[in-house]
Amino acid sequence: MPRKRKVDTTCQLETELALLYEISSLVQLSPSNKETFEKVLELIGKVIDFRSASMFLVSMETGLLNEIAKIGRSVELISFVKFEMGMGFSAWVAKEKRPIVLNNLRKNHNGANIKSFMSVPMIFKDELIGVINFAHDQSNSFTERDMQIVGIIAAETAVTIERMIYEYQLEIKNKELIEANIKLKEAQTKLIELEKKQTAVEMAATLNHEINNPLAIIAGNAQFLLMTMKNSNPSIIKRLKAIDKEASAIAQITEKFKQLDTLITENYVKGDSRKIINLKKSTKAEELC
Repeated sequence: MPRKRKVDTTCQLETELALLYEISSLVQLSPSNKETFEKVLELIGKVIDFRSASMFLVSMETGLLNEIAKIGRSVELISFVKFEMGMGFSAWVAKEKRPIVLNNLRKNHNGANIKSFMSVPMIFKDELIGVINFAHDQSNSFTERDMQIVGIIAAETAVTIERMIYEYQLEIKNKELIEANIKLKEAQTKLIELEKKQTAVEMAATLNHEINNPLAIIAGNAQFLLMTMKNSNPSIIKRLKAIDKEASAIAQITEKFKQLDTLITENYVKGDSRKIINLKKSTKAEELC
């Protein structure tokens, strides 16, 4: 994508300013994706003559450079050399955090005839965001002015990408906070249920201690009288049997309190806010049934 070299300095400056404004609006208003970054490279081609360009971003997962957009061929030199942030010259520029222009290359690179190469880091608050590379098949194609223009664009783009990363991380933190809040509420609910269950267990132990002892005496005496008064008035025998039966029923109720598993309550009577424990539904025996 060739461009005409400087004809009028004032005209060129106006073009560059208009381009910077257009790119600034693009990266701030458009979603940060491959299409947006390719459009940025296309816009740069209005003021800088290049044959191909590549944009690399630092991966949040690996910390290595990944190519996310390109115009023409992928632009990279010494791709067989490994640096801290990946392979190739881009990783070296990323490590050094400074731009570089090579205008007198003599060899082909990955099948492409590259005579001029420019690489500019994208930096925000001293943190590397990515790298932009440009290539040309003619020598002395990139100027100091080109590097300055790309540097301004790279800085503007880096701010937007950093904002995107911040919003992404904020979204993750927000999701984690929501999930933690849900788990906390679940834990609180379980704790309340556990406390209720513990209270019921303690109450069951109290019932067994305070009720079963005198109840055993009542039931024992009723059974003794039934055995010794077999020929007594039928009405008396009937009352003794009723005492024994109800004593046994009370013993069964206190036994159910030992088997409480999940507390299920219900209204004491309709229209009354007071609650009572439904022993039948709350015991382990009921669940097994």
